[in-house]
Amino acid sequence: MIYNSRLTNLKNELAQLNLDGIYVTNLTNVRYLTGFTGSAGSLLVLEDQHHFFTDGRYIEQSKEQVQNCTIHIVGSAHYTSIKDQNLILNNQKIGLEAQSMSVQLYDQIIATLPSVVFEKVDDIIGVIAAVKDLEEIES
Repeated sequence: MIYNSRLTNLKNELAQLNLDGIYVTNLTNVRYLTGFTGSAGSLLVLEDQHHFFTDGRYIEQSKEQVQNCTIHIVGSAHYTSIKDQNLILNNQKIGLEAQSMSVQLYDQIIATLPSVVFEKVDDIIGVIAAVKDLEEIES
């Protein structure tokens, strides 16, 4: 599946940056990595786990479109669910898409998950997406 290879490419980039994962909030990047076309979703990519978060409006759509992740239907902020489920270990280094995140959201994530080491990353997913795969070329 094309989305698995995209996640593998992303995890290779994360390893080069010495990161344990990335929290993806940019919807274009969420779609690129999962196929989800809804208007509310985020993605936590870890070395051996992928967690997709959305709300109750997208239960059926996420089941149909997101095949490569554990799907979490949440009624609060997605990062709060990450904390509540202890999905990130203490002191893990997790990238944040600084260029597509408000300062307010950044501050809320840092405050909610203080034991995580967050690092701002450039548009690494955009760089990966710039190299078109066969599915993109065919379309």
